[in-house]
Amino acid sequence: MLHILQLPGTLSRSNGRMTVIMNVYREIIKKDIQFDFLVTEVAENDYSEEIRELGGKIFSLPSGKDTLFAVRRKMRELLSDSSYRYDVIHYHAISSWGFAIDIPYREKINVITHSHATKLSDTLPKSLRNRIFSLNIFLYSNQFIACSNEAGKKLFIRSKFIYLPNAINPAPFLYDQEKRVSYRKMLNIRDDELLIGSVGRLAKQKNQQFLFKILDYLIKKGIPAKLLIIGDGIDRQKLIDRASQFKLTDYVSLIGSVCNPSDYYSAMDIFALPSLFEGLPMVGIESQANGLPAVFSSTISKQVNIYNASFIGIEEENIKKWGETILSSYRQGRDKLALDHIRNSGFDSAFNVQKWIKIYDECDIL
Repeated sequence: MLHILQLPGTLSRSNGRMTVIMNVYREIIKKDIQFDFLVTEVAENDYSEEIRELGGKIFSLPSGKDTLFAVRRKMRELLSDSSYRYDVIHYHAISSWGFAIDIPYREKINVITHSHATKLSDTLPKSLRNRIFSLNIFLYSNQFIACSNEAGKKLFIRSKFIYLPNAINPAPFLYDQEKRVSYRKMLNIRDDELLIGSVGRLAKQKNQQFLFKILDYLIKKGIPAKLLIIGDGIDRQKLIDRASQFKLTDYVSLIGSVCNPSDYYSAMDIFALPSLFEGLPMVGIESQANGLPAVFSSTISKQVNIYNASFIGIEEENIKKWGETILSSYRQGRDKLALDHIRNSGFDSAFNVQKWIKIYDECDIL
């Protein structure tokens, strides 16, 4: 059995990296490969229980204690314990665990660095800091992986990397008419109302405030429309206040994090993601697996396009274009061949997991 130590930073269900890892974990465990996790914190709404059910171990630092000294000490303690011998350390950049990847590398344990984003951060100072933090990946990695070409070029600059698309098990995300009826009733959405949906952390990067401007445009145009945002985060109160400022409180539902976001996709009519930056967003794949027409910001990798998705800039002058694109996509309806399109695009985890296995088997010096 191969033993892989994952360094995702967090186990939170709202974290895209963890969604990617868990989609693979559920399949790869059947191939005699075990994942353990080393993280800086364990949250309430996370994957801890499922990881333990799958046989994985979780090692963590107390929240706020992820200093350079602490992460290096924890890594040394774990690797010096004879109970745990790892074949590969899989580091999902960028987190404080990047400070410690030289430790397994020096002990002849293969280290993989995996890029998931097209920007190092949402501010220039943090981007510069993260670039400095990530310099050691060029010295202490055996293999580079990226979820999109843009994510690979951003982090690895001119170094070669393997393109490894994010993947899902499409079955839970397929359209379900009964769930559509029950969830729209629960959300108080009429049959004739256009429901725009979005899923993600409530944070600056996800740019949910932009959706309010689009919704405002549609309502002023006389379109019966509402907005559903799934997720939680530091910008929750800011979004509540902004909805009030736009006089959209009755048209916007912020339902927080849920354990079954897949069930809500069937209730939506359009999926919209106006992020400032992304790698290859899992929610973009999930929503299209449901057959939802998708509209993404032009900053998102076009490799997320499964079938006829739209990409538009997030400048103020494009609000009308977003609104009109959403309307035209809504009128075209769902993708009836969504499952075929997911599989043909290589985003089905049942097939994608073979690529992960090959990388773990063949991990070698760059």
